[in-house]
Amino acid sequence: MRKDLVFVLLALFLCAGCNGNKKKMNGEHDLDAANITLDDHTISFYYNWYGNPSVDGEMKHWMHPIALAPGHSGDVGAISGLNDDIACNFYPELGTYSSNDPEIIRKHIRMHIKANVGVLSVTWWGESDYGNQSVSLLLDEAAKVGAKVCFHIEPFNGRSPQTVRENIQYIVDTYGDHPAFYRTHGKPLFFIYDSYLIKPAEWAKLFAAGGEISVRNTKYDGLFIGLTLKESELPDIETACMDGFYPYFAEQVSQMLLLRPTGNPCSNGQRHIINCLFRVSVRDILIPGFVLGMEVPPATVRMENITMICIKLP
Repeated sequence: MRKDLVFVLLALFLCAGCNGNKKKMNGEHDLDAANITLDDHTISFYYNWYGNPSVDGEMKHWMHPIALAPGHSGDVGAISGLNDDIACNFYPELGTYSSNDPEIIRKHIRMHIKANVGVLSVTWWGESDYGNQSVSLLLDEAAKVGAKVCFHIEPFNGRSPQTVRENIQYIVDTYGDHPAFYRTHGKPLFFIYDSYLIKPAEWAKLFAAGGEISVRNTKYDGLFIGLTLKESELPDIETACMDGFYPYFAEQVSQMLLLRPTGNPCSNGQRHIINCLFRVSVRDILIPGFVLGMEVPPATVRMENITMICIKLP
């Protein structure tokens, strides 16, 4: 039976009136309004890759190489991340925090709740990566308020369909029984960043029902959303047998909306998710407080302190 393809567009999360499945927040989490409802069809991309000397023994991700202007060459150094010299246009209100600090995670969860964001899609660089240290704590804190966590699989070193399968197995086996582990339509949701770096036919070995290492109809089946940079890549999503696509940059989202304002962008017999648009940019996608796109008001950045963009599921 034919279903529609998932079409994921990035959306600004600060629209608490969006429709979707909503859950009552657990009053144990010391929020001002214990009756806030969570929209578990609004998802943020959450980056837990920050560290500082007091918690982690060193600065992590607050530093960043200085990018050369087009046409220039040479070494222009890096932003150190020390002494308040951080790779960010605005200084976070929470300071140069550690993503392993339980109090920071609680504050970030509180920000999500106040914005009615019900699901955090946490960046995933592998089992041995620094970010995995805080996943259990993130899940525990999310569960206290009825929020959920899914995973954004990044282009980690050695990424291939086989190693992605191994990571999916690890994630599901390790975290899949946690009450905050997100499932929609009975399946876990995974975003796959820069999926175009691997040929669609290789992905099909993992995502086609008859693929050599297929996860379909197994414990590790899910909704797998690939990244596209332009409309001409949409057939690759079909070939890869992924369940949908998401553009990460607003100019691409805008173009796709203009080209395909209604209907399915493509069809490979999968589900359809139509969503909204949010993009911010300023310096670099890795910089805390920003994603590539248009500038966020400084007060918003100082208040939220988190690199995030959101999608809206139907």
